[in-house]
Formats: sequence, C-alpha cells, structure tokens
Amino acid sequence: MPKKKPALNVPLKERFARLFERKSCECHPVLQEHQECHVCCTRGRHHRVMGLALITVGIVLGLSWMHPYTQDKIQSFSENDVCDLGRLQKRAEGGDVASQMELVKRYTTDCYALPFSIKHKNYWLHKAAQEEGSAAAQYQLAVLYAIGETLPRNYQESMKWLKMAAEQEYMPAEYELAKRYKKGSLFVKPNPQEFLFWLMRAAHSGSDRASEELGYLYEKGIFVPENKIEAYKWYSLATHKDSNKLDMLELGLTKDQIEQAQREASVLYKRVFEKINK
Repeated sequence: MPKKKPALNVPLKERFARLFERKSCECHPVLQEHQECHVCCTRGRHHRVMGLALITVGIVLGLSWMHPYTQDKIQSFSENDVCDLGRLQKRAEGGDVASQMELVKRYTTDCYALPFSIKHKNYWLHKAAQEEGSAAAQYQLAVLYAIGETLPRNYQESMKWLKMAAEQEYMPAEYELAKRYKKGSLFVKPNPQEFLFWLMRAAHSGSDRASEELGYLYEKGIFVPENKIEAYKWYSLATHKDSNKLDMLELGLTKDQIEQAQREASVLYKRVFEKINK
C-alpha cells in the first residue's frame, strides 16, 4: 500500500493536534484489531509525546538563554575571570575590607565562577569583622549568630558583634540593639535606659523607624516626658511621614511651637545628611 504523504499546507497547530487524535495504526492498517497493532500505535504515540517534550524543553532553554538576567550572569562571569579572582583574593589577604566583603558575597550567591561555600564565607566574614573592624561584617555576624544560619546559634556572640558594630555608629546595628534592649531575651534583660540611648543614636544616624518610634514615645510619654514639640520633630524626620499624626499634633500646638519643631527638625536633618555622606 503506497505511503500517504503528509499535507504540507496543514497548519502547524493542527498537525500537533493530530498527533494525539490518531487511533489507527499507520504501520499495520490490516492488523488494527490485533494486540501487535496496539503496541505499535502506543509506541509511536509515546515517541511523539517524547518528541514534543524535548521540543518544549528546547524552547524554554532557548528563551531562558535570551533572558536579560541570564545574559547579565553570563556577562558577569566573563568579567570576573580567574585572573580577576586572583587579584581580588590578593587584595583581600592584604586587608582590603571591600575585597573581603566582595568575596563573602561571591561565596554566598554561588556565582561569579565561585561555588557556594559556607566555610569560605565565614572565614572572610570573620576576617573582615575581627582583623579589619568592618562594622558591616560585624553586623552580619551578629545576625547570623542570632538566627543560626551558616553559623551555630549563639546569642552571646551575637550581642558581642552587635555592640561592636553599634559602637562604630553603624545605623542598622544601633536600631537592632535598641530593639533587643526594649524586648529583652534569654541573655539580655529589658533596659529602658539602654533602649532609649540606642534608639536616639539610631535616629541621629538616619533610621526612619527609630525617628518614628521616638515620635510615638514623646507623643504618649512612654519612657520619656510627654512633649508634643519633640514628637512633631521626630515624626517630621521620618521619611514615610504619617500626615494624620502630624495633623493631630498640630491641633494641640501653637503656630510658634510648630515653627520651632520644624526648625529643629531641619537642623537635625542637615546633621544626619552630613553624617551619612561624610
């Protein structure tokens, strides 16, 4: 029996649909009712399904290869070759904090031609924190020891590194230390004085959350004497200002008091801006 040629003018979508609609055996049309025919058709159908699956995987891989994020990763791999990695490690061994923190990032993200390595990440993190005194590295160690990620959970070590970072006026560490003294834990007792001290330090370093929390404390008279002018000042310094709170405070303040609070907030904002950008 002459083999039937496929119609070339049939749309591609319809051809794919026919792959699953065929129920007769193309190889043995006489043996359609026999088991051999069923086996033959089943095998052919399986082969067609596997072919479609491979085509789909190829399309997905091709699209992912053309995705901008994938191109960025390929570009970053080509830019950070073995020679660049060697120079980076030499600078890190020489005490360059930026190079040490860059190695921490590379060993963490499992890219840049470096495998993911907890051992190497912790080595460079401790080196930057202890030998070079990096506040950012000290804060990262404090967080890792607190949550027990890539390092064994140790609250005493966490507090040690957190205090070291906060004493260097590192804003995230100052605010985190204030929260710990506010809530307390197994190794830290609640301490209102320490809480206010570090909260004020964090607010002066530019922490929006600390500024907003200070405004609330002064508005309600919690841990500090009630002072609507101070509350207005600290609320004004927060980046995400709550206009409703400021409007409510203005109802209880005179025009001179509002202007005083705005002047103090402006002076403080300039100091914070200079501190951050020095």
